Amino acid sequence: KVDVATMCHGLEARAPFLDHRLIEWAMRLRFQEKLRGLERKRILRRLARRRLPPEVVDAPKRGFALPIADWFRGPLLPLFRETVLAPDARCAELLDPSAVASLLAAHGQREANLEHELWAILWLELWWRWIS
Repeated sequence: KVDVATMCHGLEARAPFLDHRLIEWAMRLRFQEKLRGLERKRILRRLARRRLPPEVVDAPKRGFALPIADWFRGPLLPLFRETVLAPDARCAELLDPSAVASLLAAHGQREANLEHELWAILWLELWWRWIS
């Protein structure tokens, strides 16, 4: 998710914890140094406390969501219509095209958030075209 989201905005994310020297150092640590009770990321938090305020270090974990629901009302709408709702759509063998169009309309009019269903249908169609 991070790579896709950052690259969409011309940014490139790095994974500093994959540096082989850091991995080798961590592998040499005793288990007790890495974990104490249920405290997660103990060493990282201890290091972070040197430079960051407690409200940042102790903040609860938060997800990183993509605006897929909005995309189906905007940038993904033409792709969905041109593939899933096309006369030659492969997924029409499994799904009623009028029902799929109704899902898209309900989502577009904000009657329901159907991003997961629309995402699955879109990728089913794209996958089916790719393997054919």
